[in-house]
Amino acid sequence: MKTLGVGVIGYGFMGRTHTFAHKSIPFYYQPEPVPCQLKVVCEATDELARAAREEGGFKRCTTDMMDVIKAGDVDIVHISTPNQLHFRALSAALEAGKHIYIDKPVTANLQEADQIATVLAQYQGTAQVVFQYRFFPATLRAKELVDEGFLGPITHFRAAYLHSGSVEPNKPLAVASSGTWAHTFWTCSRGSSAPFKRSTVPAASGLPSVPAWMSQAS
Repeated sequence: MKTLGVGVIGYGFMGRTHTFAHKSIPFYYQPEPVPCQLKVVCEATDELARAAREEGGFKRCTTDMMDVIKAGDVDIVHISTPNQLHFRALSAALEAGKHIYIDKPVTANLQEADQIATVLAQYQGTAQVVFQYRFFPATLRAKELVDEGFLGPITHFRAAYLHSGSVEPNKPLAVASSGTWAHTFWTCSRGSSAPFKRSTVPAASGLPSVPAWMSQAS
């Protein structure tokens, strides 16, 4: 079985999480479903890139995302950059035919999402958005109960999501030169989910976990 090369663009919190997940696979699956090797990581500065390479165990590092996308030994590209930078990396990775795992929101606005949707018609790789809650035991069990008919006909549902990321009152909110965190979040999230559905909907409605156009097999 071919060993797949992995490249990670952006090694902040989510980039670290993706890297940790790859390194954890052998502890959960024997044998591994697909052997993978961490090839290259991309960060904003040379210093950050070198630190990411050492901490993550990558073979090499770069400050140019195209070094990841164009690399012949990279089969899977993880896009974990700030939201407003997703589009350029995603467009290039789709054009290169790489397999892609991208954090949400996919794009910064509806126009970018529409452009991505048109490119997908020619895309032959496998791509998925990080809707991790779909794979939580509680979410999977909820879908099983729906599929089994245990809950009867589903006419509506209520879901709540509690997150402690912003409970610290002294945590700074400004993260971009274009405005505050609130402005950045609104800009990046309004249109980006137009073609993508949130994690809770499939579990409650009985829809497939991953729409066909979101995960295309080669």
